Amino acid sequence: GPYICKETLGKGGYATVKLAEHSETGKEVALKIMRKKSISPAFDELVKNEITIMKELSHQNIIKVLDYSEEALYTLP
Repeated sequence: GPYICKETLGKGGYATVKLAEHSETGKEVALKIMRKKSISPAFDELVKNEITIMKELSHQNIIKVLDYSEEALYTLP
């Protein structure tokens, strides 16, 4: 995929956040990798709603959602 994972920034109950680099632009991003097996269908729907809302927001204190995919768009080192 277009993102190359670097170091782990944090881990939670259902996701890991990694520092990643876009392979074409070199831009560094925080990549949230969710473990779909540990997510219920109801929680999955909440996450999708949050993504929709986050894409609409623009504020200096809120991270910007750049991309979303159900497929893996990253490679691990």
